[in-house]
Amino acid sequence: MENNLYRLIIRVAAGILFVMSAVVFLFARDLSYICSIWLGGMLSMAGFVAIVFSAKHMEWAGNIQRRMFAAYLFRYLFYFVAMFLGAKAGLNILLMLVGFLCISLSIKWITFLKRKEDS
Repeated sequence: MENNLYRLIIRVAAGILFVMSAVVFLFARDLSYICSIWLGGMLSMAGFVAIVFSAKHMEWAGNIQRRMFAAYLFRYLFYFVAMFLGAKAGLNILLMLVGFLCISLSIKWITFLKRKEDS
């Protein structure tokens, strides 16, 4: 059940990413804007997968707090480096952040639908 839910979240996030890209393309028609949104979206999906992976592979023996903090630090360092390189390449930072929202929107939308389905 959980794996199907995670896959559904990623699929819905990809769909939201396509819709965002189409809307921006209709208004701006600039390829760098599309690339900015896609970089942010891919980073958010990679971060979600990293969170799920670290939560599933957490060992109950040892220092869990230290491992989770290291995973958190690595994830945000990855975000920083990727967005910094994207900005240096001329991508729009604001649109990278808009693309980054796709995973949040996906989680909230699916949670809303599941809650409505359960009641």
